[in-house]
Amino acid sequence: MRALLRASATGPLHIMAPMVTTLEEIKWLREQFQQTEAQLRDEGIATGIWSLGIMAEVPSVLYLLEKAAAYIDFVSIGSNDLTQYFLACDRGNSQVRHLYNYFDPSFLQLLAEMTARARRAGIAISLCGEMGGDPAALALLLGAGLRQLSMSVSRIAAAKAHLSSLTLACGEQKLAQALASDSAQAVMMALKQQVTVAAKPVVDPALIMLDRPVVDKAEVIKLLTDNLEVEQRVISGAEVESAIWQREAIFSTALGFAIALPHCKSAAVSHSSVSLMRLTTPLAWNDEVDVSLIIMLTVSEQEKGDHMKIFSRLARKLMHAEFRQQLLERALPQDVAELLAQEIAG
Repeated sequence: MRALLRASATGPLHIMAPMVTTLEEIKWLREQFQQTEAQLRDEGIATGIWSLGIMAEVPSVLYLLEKAAAYIDFVSIGSNDLTQYFLACDRGNSQVRHLYNYFDPSFLQLLAEMTARARRAGIAISLCGEMGGDPAALALLLGAGLRQLSMSVSRIAAAKAHLSSLTLACGEQKLAQALASDSAQAVMMALKQQVTVAAKPVVDPALIMLDRPVVDKAEVIKLLTDNLEVEQRVISGAEVESAIWQREAIFSTALGFAIALPHCKSAAVSHSSVSLMRLTTPLAWNDEVDVSLIIMLTVSEQEKGDHMKIFSRLARKLMHAEFRQQLLERALPQDVAELLAQEIAG
């Protein structure tokens, strides 16, 4: 606290506390910063302008905003944690991760009500997390009354381009339609039809992970599906991960030759993709088979006709020792991607 307040002497400082759940915590924070500032001044140490805010990551924040207005200046909705705590699901648990979906109509209602309450209380409100950088969610956030969004740098250009095509009336209309929907899947399908995105190649160096020290099958699938979300190829990495596991539950995708080919088609996939992970140490894909190379195929519903065609072509090529050896030996993601692209196209 001392360091933060001393830094405020060089320019306005915004201090945000995470995981706040009660008004008592908020009052304690304000008191601690005020006492610390008084101590610094008594010591002759200068401070400047500072403001205090909180992350809204638990649902209880919704009901304390009016009273909190006397103690905080701003609030930022942490969409990642708020989604999982509101829907009572752990994003890191493959058994329930499919429940994590910020397009759930009840969660969207929470966002709208939290934004309205903050504005009535005179508290500045913004949103951060994965949802802020999701093009499909932007109209809903606009409709909910949010005007400040945080996202990774790679998503800013696409977000600006999409926002420039929206109006407030359009956002409000889409939010109303989403709130009237019965499920997150229904919301996602409606939004997917409305968002136009440029096509991406099926194989890309950004989808190639070489020589990773991964410990188990669950970690492999999570890393690959999370990467698809980072590269903006899926609407929800959790939905795609769940689809992969549903297929794995039916039969193992271990192909032989220490290779696995997990695959799925899903409405949550916006760009069909081939991802690859090469491991430093083989791991157990099921009770009997160890693998050191995983090639994952994720196909959109619109392109589901290509699902088995690409899968079969890859499976046939992997029967050839020369092709497998090239995948194991090529040193750069670009080289591996070029090899895969040639075989898929050929």
